[in-house]
Amino acid sequence: MLSKEELAAVDLLIWQRTGALAARLSGCNQSTISRRLARATDVFGMRLRRIQGEWNSWGCDGLLALERQLHQLGRLLGHGPLRLEVAPYLGPFLASPPPPGWVLGPMDHVGVQRPLQLIRDRVIEAWVTDNLLELDDQLISGEELDVFPLVRFAVWLVGDRGHPLIGAGRLSVADRRSFPSLRIPEAQLPRCSALFDAMGLGTVPVTMRRYHPSLWEGRGREARALLYGTPFNCHLHPRLVTIEPEPLLWNTVVLICRRDVAMEVPIAELKSLLCARFARLTACLDHLRLLR
Repeated sequence: MLSKEELAAVDLLIWQRTGALAARLSGCNQSTISRRLARATDVFGMRLRRIQGEWNSWGCDGLLALERQLHQLGRLLGHGPLRLEVAPYLGPFLASPPPPGWVLGPMDHVGVQRPLQLIRDRVIEAWVTDNLLELDDQLISGEELDVFPLVRFAVWLVGDRGHPLIGAGRLSVADRRSFPSLRIPEAQLPRCSALFDAMGLGTVPVTMRRYHPSLWEGRGREARALLYGTPFNCHLHPRLVTIEPEPLLWNTVVLICRRDVAMEVPIAELKSLLCARFARLTACLDHLRLLR
């Protein structure tokens, strides 16, 4: 058996990526985190390895899963802060301030694989993402996960202010291909990448393991490239201007958690809070449609 603090040292390191952030959330110093990690890895015969900036664990998976289930139940009963991950664009709208009783993750994931694994492993309790399109290929039929749709939003073709295509009306695939357009990382978002490629978008590959505005909105400004935007990032980056009069598609913001915790009071309270925040956002962001 591990103490709450010892397992938290492992899981917070995996989630937050650094010992410094794990220590801050644990209210201790990095030396204490290191001692707790040593104890946890010794008990489970576990190995921790960092791959492309993400920590992964190996060894004693069955016992570790049982420990995590027990400790997650403790958090849901109020014996420690709950853990919430949020998609990059949504963080400024939904995580300021953080929901009461919850702590937040890096909020910079590109793709869905890593946050889904954190949910499956019970490292975190919940994840709010704006990419249901990609999740359709990642969620396993019959898997013990619940997906709660919260709001639909339009995805637009956009460009930096002054782009020559502004005001050109509806564009053909050939029209779009005549200008450079940013391509999202295919490895992290294969379905989205293929969809936009079919629309004539994605001629300029973007290497982006983690989201940062300089790698997406900033590239649009520097290269005068087309990109796709949402009500969220267009509000955060007012230089982005809609190119076409109709959206490219509609997407959905969802809350994801494990099914066996979906009916717990903190999850229900989180859903209510998120719906209330989205309801307020409809007053200042266009093309949001509440679903609950």
